Amino acid sequence: MKKLLCVCWCFSSYLDLQVLSVVLGFLSGNWTLTPYVTSRVVGVEKLAEAHGILMFFGGVGLVLGPPVVGEEHSDTGQLCCVWFLLMDSNLRQC
Repeated sequence: MKKLLCVCWCFSSYLDLQVLSVVLGFLSGNWTLTPYVTSRVVGVEKLAEAHGILMFFGGVGLVLGPPVVGEEHSDTGQLCCVWFLLMDSNLRQC
């Protein structure tokens, strides 16, 4: 999936980036597995606290992400710079 982000500079139109976003969304998983994985990691007795912490940090990303991306798009006028920022932060997690 992270290799898919390395080719995002090839996409120049908004439709291309939408297709890339859909593909990345399907490949990156979703929130339905979070309770199961969390219960396996921390146990059932601490599931509520751990799940709350995960939801909090996920919410912070959802709240701060769009304004940051919008500001970067307003400053540069290009979507590829935003994708390079996302790619850089995603590849650093390796």
